[in-house]
Amino acid sequence: MRGRLRLALSAVAVAWTCRGFGRGFAALSLRPTPRRGHLYWLLCTRGLEAEAEDLVRQVLGHDVSFQRLASSFGGTERISEGHAAVGQLLMSSPKPLSVGVEIPGIIQSYAFVAAASGLSDEKAEGLKELQDFSSGLREALQTAAQLIVDAEPTFRASVVRDGEHCFSSEEAMKAIGRGVGSIMPWKANMTCYDLEVLAVIHRSNVTFGISCATLGTSRLGATKPARLPREKRPWHLTDARHLRFSTARLMLHFAQLRPGEQMLDLCGGMGTIAMEAAQHWANLRAVSSDVSAKACKLADENLKVAEREDLFAAGSEVKILRRSVAEWIDFSLADGSCFDVVISELPFGVTIRMLDIRILVQALDAVLKPQGRVALICPKAQTSDLQAAMLKSSSRHWRLNTLRHGNVGGVSVDIILASANSW
Repeated sequence: MRGRLRLALSAVAVAWTCRGFGRGFAALSLRPTPRRGHLYWLLCTRGLEAEAEDLVRQVLGHDVSFQRLASSFGGTERISEGHAAVGQLLMSSPKPLSVGVEIPGIIQSYAFVAAASGLSDEKAEGLKELQDFSSGLREALQTAAQLIVDAEPTFRASVVRDGEHCFSSEEAMKAIGRGVGSIMPWKANMTCYDLEVLAVIHRSNVTFGISCATLGTSRLGATKPARLPREKRPWHLTDARHLRFSTARLMLHFAQLRPGEQMLDLCGGMGTIAMEAAQHWANLRAVSSDVSAKACKLADENLKVAEREDLFAAGSEVKILRRSVAEWIDFSLADGSCFDVVISELPFGVTIRMLDIRILVQALDAVLKPQGRVALICPKAQTSDLQAAMLKSSSRHWRLNTLRHGNVGGVSVDIILASANSW
C-alpha cells in the first residue's frame, strides 16, 4: 500500500525530486522556489517540453519562467503510460493569461492549484485521500479561480488518470468534487459550468488546476474522463484519429524547420504536420504522403478548406500524395530536387507491421538533401531497429543528434532528431 498524500505547495512553483522508501517505491518530495507573478500549469507533449517553453516565450515574452513537473516513472517501463503521462510545466507570468486564448504547442493551460504525491492505489484509501486533500484547498482554489471568473461560478471536477489504481476515473472525479464542494460556495454542474477543476493522476502523483479554456454552455476545451482536452483547427473537419496539433507544432520546432525549406511527412495521415508547417513558416513547400486512400482523401479535404480560407503563411504550399514509403526510394521531385527535412510520426500498434524500418531508412536516404534532417516520433519497440538500419546505410552517414523519451497519444515513444551526410 502506498503512503498517504503529502500536501505540495499551492500557488508556488515547484520541482519534483524522488526519494526512495524501499521495495523500489519512490515517493515525490517538493522543492519550492519563490513565487513571481501569476502561476499557471501547462500541459504539453512529454519529451518536447523544451520546445514548448521556447514557443510560449515567443508568444508571451521572456519575462515568463518555467519549472517542470516530472512524473515518477520508476519500476517497469510500460509501452502504454496513458494520457496522464503528459508533459507538465509550471509557468510564472507577470501578467494573467486571457481566458480562452490558445498558446502554441500547449494542449491546455490551467491556473495552478496544488500538487501532491504518494496517492494510495487501494480504492477506499485512495478516494478518501483525494477527497480530504481537495477539501483542504480553499485558499488555493480561490486564488486560482480569480484568474478565470469574477462571479460565483458553477463547477465540475474532471480527472485524467492512468496507473494501477483500484478506483476508476469517475470515482476519483466524484471524490474530488465532494471535497471541493464541501469548502467552496460553488454549485456542481456536470454539463454547464464556469470552472473545470482538473486533476491529472499518474501513478501516485496528482496535480490540480482550473482550466483557462472557454467553458460555460459551449464547453470548449472541456475534458472527458481519462482524456486530455481536444484541440481544434479551422481546417480540420473530422473526428478521425490524428496527431495532436500541439504535438505537430512542437515537432516542427524540434526539427529546426526554417522558412523556405522543403519538408516531407512520409506517414502524413490527414496532413496534420504539413498543414501546421505551412500555417506558420513562410515560403515553405510541404508534402504529406500516405499509403491510405482514406487518409489522403481527408487530407485533401482539409487542404481545400485551408486554401479557401487563406490560412497558409506567405508563399507556402502543401501537396498531398498517396504513396507508400517504399515508393519514395525511386522518387524525386519534378525539378529533381530533394527535401531539407523529413518529419513524421511512425505508425503504432498493428499498423507498424505495414512499415519495414529498413525500407524507411532507404527512403530517407533517397529523399533527403546532403546534410538533410529527419525528426521522428518512433514507437519504442522500433528504435533499436531504426538505429541499426541507419548504421548499415551504404549511401549516407547518419548521425543521431537527439533522442528523448516521450509520450504521444498515451503511448511511450522515442523522439528522434538525426542528420544525414553523403559518404
